[in-house]
Amino acid sequence: MEVPTAKNLIGIKAAYKVKSKHTIGGKPRFIQTPYHQDCVNFIQFDSEDGLMIGECEIMHIFIKKEDLEELNFEKVIFYFDN
Repeated sequence: MEVPTAKNLIGIKAAYKVKSKHTIGGKPRFIQTPYHQDCVNFIQFDSEDGLMIGECEIMHIFIKKEDLEELNFEKVIFYFDN
């Protein structure tokens, strides 16, 4: 499997996905109102058996498209969706 580059993560369905809803890149899934719509989904961790985040919540890490293209990870945004 080819390792996705930062530019490949922008605007794709999902660069990496397992049985759960964990993703790297792609469209995020929200429990509440979508957050940081001016950013792209970098990583999403979803609750599952063996990894319970609160009471079935989701953790997101967002990054601005320009920062991802430049591989600048100094200003990522952590969002806890419950």
